[in-house]
Amino acid sequence: MLGQLTKANMIVIIPAMLLTALILWGRHRFKQSQLLVPMLLITLGVALSFPLSSTLDKAAHFTRQTDYEFPLTQWVAMGLNEKSNGVYNTKDAVANVKLKTKRNKQIATAMSKLVLGYKADFATVAMANGNEWKIDLRSETSEDEIEKFREELSDAQNDILTEITSLFSQIMLNEIVPNGMSISESMMDRYWTHERQLAEVKEYLATQPASARKEFDQVYNKYIGQAPKEKGFDLEKGLKKILSKKENWKEIDELLKAGDFLPKQRRS
Repeated sequence: MLGQLTKANMIVIIPAMLLTALILWGRHRFKQSQLLVPMLLITLGVALSFPLSSTLDKAAHFTRQTDYEFPLTQWVAMGLNEKSNGVYNTKDAVANVKLKTKRNKQIATAMSKLVLGYKADFATVAMANGNEWKIDLRSETSEDEIEKFREELSDAQNDILTEITSLFSQIMLNEIVPNGMSISESMMDRYWTHERQLAEVKEYLATQPASARKEFDQVYNKYIGQAPKEKGFDLEKGLKKILSKKENWKEIDELLKAGDFLPKQRRS
């Protein structure tokens, strides 16, 4: 029991004893060996060491620090490295710690992207290797994207996804609703801002060739969803070709970059 408490890998003695017992049993020497009682006592000691270890950890207020432990791949590497003969190797240890750090960085990056509304692979966050669950929560089709793989998620993965979508919604709400405004007031403000800016653009285009007005209608209809968007559609680029000669184009460009020119009720 003391051995198992101080060095957890002593549990290998159990399969070793089992193998010994099977060999002796096959040769009809197990009873003669008188190993039954010692083996039972050792097995009992190892079994009791687990609840005892937990009790001692609680008494000492011990908390396991997973950030500072070797990844499991380190122990596999020790067995595969022919040059180190199964013992500790510094190069292997450093490589495996970096591998663990890289994985954590990938998870953090993917989660940050999802929360901020950028396209990312939820499978990376859920540590579901072999899957590809790419979603863009800003997209109007995000719910359809999620439904494609939701049934494959475990309860824990579902909880993570719920937290991410909740954080994303809160961030989007903070973007849309200025301080001191209710949601309805904010929506009305965006509506009237859109109408005022649209009227300003149309007033300017009335002085331009018909081709400019037609081009604006095409860009605007794609923007508001009344016409299909081609891949890589960019409102700023589309309007720059039409409005770049307008007196206040720099002001309009700044509003476009901030998402405040012709704002929609829902950002996507």
